[in-house]
Amino acid sequence: MKRLFALITLAVLPALHATDYPIPVGAAAAHTFPYSMVGQLTFVSGDGVYVGSGTVVQPRGVLTAGHNLYDPVGGWSTDLVFERGRYDDTRLTVRAPLRIYVLAGYQANSELYGGDSVRSFVRDTGGLYFKNRVAAGGYLGWSTDRSLITGNGSKVALGYGAERHSGDELLAVRHLAPFASVLRTFYESEGMVIEGGMSGGPVICLLPDGSPSLCGIVVSGSDFPVSGGIRAMNGGTSNFILTYLRDPASP
Repeated sequence: MKRLFALITLAVLPALHATDYPIPVGAAAAHTFPYSMVGQLTFVSGDGVYVGSGTVVQPRGVLTAGHNLYDPVGGWSTDLVFERGRYDDTRLTVRAPLRIYVLAGYQANSELYGGDSVRSFVRDTGGLYFKNRVAAGGYLGWSTDRSLITGNGSKVALGYGAERHSGDELLAVRHLAPFASVLRTFYESEGMVIEGGMSGGPVICLLPDGSPSLCGIVVSGSDFPVSGGIRAMNGGTSNFILTYLRDPASP
């Protein structure tokens, strides 16, 4: 498995062999809830400028992959910009974060085992906190119910691919096979093709009442065999969101 970094400078890649490819959702869908809570994240890490993805989970908070924010070689990312609802030349909002965080243990694990280790993927979660509200107070809720990703219910992975696509269109991978645990909170789904740049984007599942909910974060991909890896939402992620990304209490 590998992390899904994507340089803004694109390269021609060999064809992938799988059934569930990422395809553009279209501008209308990208600007409609819950897709409108997803955005493109650009950042500098080391000597490169990269594309990632994130999801608004609190009025001033965006959830993403930890490796978008910290790399054991490049250190902490800089020059971060989150463009919610980016689709070609349109954006719903553009924000630079006030603070960035990674889940406890991610920095240490990535330095000890390497960023492409499953031991790092189990902690691969990060957050952006903004001075101003990102989506006029709107955000996507989340669920820690693992049956949503291990069952056959509807789920879709979203993000901004920057390998086979331009990086400026929101992509969706549908018809996902059930995810299976590899190590604790790191899960994989076979036949799930994801591009570099989708990293940090959400896996959105439907709750029993039909409402959408974030149930995982895209963190890795494999070409042989073709599969996609996510960091499943859990109680630790909930605490992380409510501790570091929550709106300040009203005076």
